[in-house]
Amino acid sequence: MHKLEGDDITPQSVYKYISDIYGGNWNGESMVIENEKINCKATYFNYPNDIIVGLVKLKCTERLTYESIATDKKDYLTIRIGYQAVFDEKNNQKAAVNKGIFIYDVNFLYENHLHPDIWYEWFAIKCPIDFLKTWFIEDTDFDDFKNRVINSYIYCPFIPEIETIIRELSFFNEDDKLKKTIFLSKLFEILGRLFTVLKEQRPRQFQDIKLHPEDYKTMLDVREYILEDFSRKPKLEEIAKEFHLSVSKLRRDFSSVYQTTVMKFFDQHRLQEAYQQIKYSDKSITAISIDLGFVSVAHFGTAFKKEYKITPNQLRNKDSTQNE
Repeated sequence: MHKLEGDDITPQSVYKYISDIYGGNWNGESMVIENEKINCKATYFNYPNDIIVGLVKLKCTERLTYESIATDKKDYLTIRIGYQAVFDEKNNQKAAVNKGIFIYDVNFLYENHLHPDIWYEWFAIKCPIDFLKTWFIEDTDFDDFKNRVINSYIYCPFIPEIETIIRELSFFNEDDKLKKTIFLSKLFEILGRLFTVLKEQRPRQFQDIKLHPEDYKTMLDVREYILEDFSRKPKLEEIAKEFHLSVSKLRRDFSSVYQTTVMKFFDQHRLQEAYQQIKYSDKSITAISIDLGFVSVAHFGTAFKKEYKITPNQLRNKDSTQNE
């Protein structure tokens, strides 16, 4: 296992370290490593106004742990959009769990644990928080957002339109002449879509939450725990015992951070996982339903249509038609 340390303002130092230990070719902006220990493609660009944008795709045969450290920067944010994916022996995607969007103060300390033989991909933006003021019509909205995120984080479930943009970036990442320009243009589109969603959620999303930093970290771990296995529904008593919490504190802190209950959070992400498997794998609808723990295919279909206004079969047939 390798343990990496770094701050969110200078991610390039982490990729230089990865390049050194795994035999990469990091040149300050990009790197490609393909060997028996790691498969990694990383791109990071610096832009004016202290903006850093990066795209990383990585799989390792051993566990990697990244621990963030504090910086001397104040009022800087990271926006991290990503997921991890599991593939079967035929290289078909089986699962894309733990997808989501985090917005957090660069001095919010956390750990990322990258497990062996799982693909991780993320798009990251580091910038002064005032750079984001452009996307708020009212100054009071921006002030609410700023107060909410400094020394903490905001979580948002994956947004399909943003996922499409990031998949496009993966394609343009092969174009050495244009990718720096394209990354910047896509950054503005991503921010526009993201803050449109966040503004719609404003009444609850930006409420003033007072939690101890350690409680925030615990809720990060609880999120990972809940999403580890979609085949079984989480039980509050088990989660509370695992993290040495009372059930009432678990409910209260989880709702404060994620703006929903544990069960609704699980159900939403389980349906997102189903959507991804239907769209990007060859697994049958029945197999997806069983693997994700739905009580029946009919129950799965009803829940899916309620969430996406389309049935699982309609989504599968729609994608098949578009690919012809």
